[in-house]
Amino acid sequence: MTVSAFQPGNTITTEAGDHLITEASDHLVTGMDLVWAVSAVLSGVPVDLSADVLLDPGIACRYGIFGSSPGDRVADTGTLTFQLNNSQRNSASLIGYYTPGHANCRAGWDLGVKVSLQIIYNGVIYYKFYGAVDEILPSMGIYRERRVSVTVVDWIDEAARYKLQRIPTQVNKYAGQLVNTIISYMAWAPLQQSINSGSDLISYALDTTKDETTTALRELQKICDNEFGYLYVTGDTVFGGKLVFEGRTNRQLDLTSDQTITNSMTGLDAGRRRGDVINRAVVTVNPRDNNNDTGIVLWTMGQTKKLEPGEVYIFSANYTDPDTQDRIGTGGNVVAVYSFNSTILHDMPGDMDASLDITIEAGGNSALVTLTNTDNIPGYVVVFYLQGIPLYNYTPISYTDDSASSQATYGLNMVNIDTPYHADIGFAVAASSFILSQWGTLRTIPNSLRLVGNVDATTMTAVLATEPGDRITVTESMSAVSDDFIIHGVDFNILPGHIFTSTWTIAPTWDLPAPWLLGTAGNSELGTTTNLGF
Repeated sequence: MTVSAFQPGNTITTEAGDHLITEASDHLVTGMDLVWAVSAVLSGVPVDLSADVLLDPGIACRYGIFGSSPGDRVADTGTLTFQLNNSQRNSASLIGYYTPGHANCRAGWDLGVKVSLQIIYNGVIYYKFYGAVDEILPSMGIYRERRVSVTVVDWIDEAARYKLQRIPTQVNKYAGQLVNTIISYMAWAPLQQSINSGSDLISYALDTTKDETTTALRELQKICDNEFGYLYVTGDTVFGGKLVFEGRTNRQLDLTSDQTITNSMTGLDAGRRRGDVINRAVVTVNPRDNNNDTGIVLWTMGQTKKLEPGEVYIFSANYTDPDTQDRIGTGGNVVAVYSFNSTILHDMPGDMDASLDITIEAGGNSALVTLTNTDNIPGYVVVFYLQGIPLYNYTPISYTDDSASSQATYGLNMVNIDTPYHADIGFAVAASSFILSQWGTLRTIPNSLRLVGNVDATTMTAVLATEPGDRITVTESMSAVSDDFIIHGVDFNILPGHIFTSTWTIAPTWDLPAPWLLGTAGNSELGTTTNLGF
């Protein structure tokens, strides 16, 4: 196998624009024709870092969903880690070249820099990872290692950090539309997106987001729980860094295997565990409604506010139920009722109303209000409240489905799923039955599978090309495993000696051959050519 790192030298032109760089012929290992690169965008310019990447201890990236239970639906933060040569033997012959704040630091190198890992194999560019530098740790001591440890994080980290604020209540939207809405409110969008629409029309959503405390990732988790969908970031052969949202029926309809692994793995964590057999499923729905209210008081200013001529007063108003004082969402139509007076008394009600400019940025559970006195005399806000259509949260309803025979054999193994935007108990009945049908059968379930790509060309392609969401066929004779699985998570490594490995977290497939799904062409002959889907 011929393997090299990208080095400053021969330029490669790719469709990725500023996300991929150059090629050279250093660090060769006999065998296949394969080239790897770690690149960064420094001060707006794409730069190849590969000449300074140290392959001891190697390059590692980890991304996707690391679990396979019914509740494992949203990816963890993906990470790319590597070390850079910070000694005078690096590409610039400068000590401290990768130490931010150092006199010799490379221009543009710091936290937040976008970095990607790519591999070219047999003429195909595999973009394995894309993200932002999260941590730079130089080794101390001028006579010691002189290396810098770097951690790069993918878009999921941004979603875990970003606090949502004042997103309007979403009415009659599908899950995919909600995902897109959340992304549109964030500072850093994914490099690419593949967002499925989802299966169910949601009456009300995002009104329970607590402004500036609820993260985007928390809301995305709620959407996935509600839809029984999945959300993760993958690499690909285009740009990498692709955010994927799967609706509930994606895996029921896609029955094509992307890779076949037959006794070629170097590791397989497979076995039978009692805890894998789920025999009680509890699904909770959350009825919500506006109770036909056309408007209630959502927020009240508790005291008189004096505004000097030209003064601007900005405040946040959290909606509450006037009877219980509990936080509440709104279905819209948020308006202000007020009295702006020339005296602090109520003897001149509203005589300066025309001089009070009001701007309301209304979200689903709070509003940002701006008041401006446009007059040349002081005024007093003696009455001010917001009213709008309320959304009431009623007592959650849970449905439990049991397999008594399974419990008698294996003991009780229970899972609880909360669907925050479903109100119909019928959904809970169907969902709990589905969970038992898919996770309630005793079978050998591998948790992970490991491959070493250097074995042969087929295995190397599998290591580089296989991503979260792919369906694979696995056969391993000693474990008696012969089934299809879904890739949930990827641990990819380039080890010393240019050894390429990948360890996949895998999940059972949803084995519903030819599911009947209402409104889906080719899947609508229930009981004849199809089975009941979910």
